[in-house]
Amino acid sequence: MKKKLFFLLKQFRKREKQTLSALNTVHAELKNYHQKLLKIKEYRLEYCKQLIKKGIAGLPANQYQHLNYFLIQLDETLSREEQTEAHLQSRINNFQKCLLEIRRQCRFCEELIEKKKAEYQKNQDLCEEKKIDELFTSQFKRHKLK
Repeated sequence: MKKKLFFLLKQFRKREKQTLSALNTVHAELKNYHQKLLKIKEYRLEYCKQLIKKGIAGLPANQYQHLNYFLIQLDETLSREEQTEAHLQSRINNFQKCLLEIRRQCRFCEELIEKKKAEYQKNQDLCEEKKIDELFTSQFKRHKLK
């Protein structure tokens, strides 16, 4: 039984490490995502400034339409990227829940192992006490018979 508990604990620890690694990976992805999103927003802002500048300088309608279409594409890209953020955040939440559950299982295994150790020690103590009682009883009977 004890070996099985240690095996389970080892498996839980292994899963905990894997989950932590996956969680760190997703956090890194989220950080990279935020950097990418910031660059897109900065690019969009700079593009808008150029569009305004060209508009003031007398931009023809067909060029304005082309530049405005590109701006719409940037907005759609930002919208898709926001969905990516929600997905990454969802993955982080799932990994955190999984990690909490694994840690709960580890604690449960550790408690069972400690309980088994205490039980074993108690049985050993009782056995030793019984042997000592038998020894004293036999010595007492010998003294009584003499």
